Amino acid sequence: VNHGKNASTFLNFSLFLGLSLNWCYNPYMPLPRKGKTTWEVFSMNGDTLMISYLTFINLLAFLLMGLDKQKARQHKWRISERTLFLSAVLGGSPGSVLGMQVFRHKTKHPSFVVGMPCILVLQILLVLFLFQKGILPR
Repeated sequence: VNHGKNASTFLNFSLFLGLSLNWCYNPYMPLPRKGKTTWEVFSMNGDTLMISYLTFINLLAFLLMGLDKQKARQHKWRISERTLFLSAVLGGSPGSVLGMQVFRHKTKHPSFVVGMPCILVLQILLVLFLFQKGILPR
């Protein structure tokens, strides 16, 4: 088993995720000033909360794919397909699709090969629609 390639791909994914978060971070958010409470300094605004959620759910979806692949190889308890799809529907579709490719898992199941990219495309279209309607800030 070549773990070096998976580790390298995971590091590339981590770098991509870090750069994406850096790009999404609001550079105009004011720095902490004297007189502010700890809560005011560390409380999350809506953008930070959304980025944190999407980071968490995508990392979870990615790791669920890897864990399910590992369990399949060991003929042990498996993660249900329903759970894998739920993690994608809740915003983790990029992590799920990446996990499918990195771990070569569920790549022969039509419901995953077609379903996961469809969920991703629908989520991208939804975000674009929400941007266009002004519901999401630019």
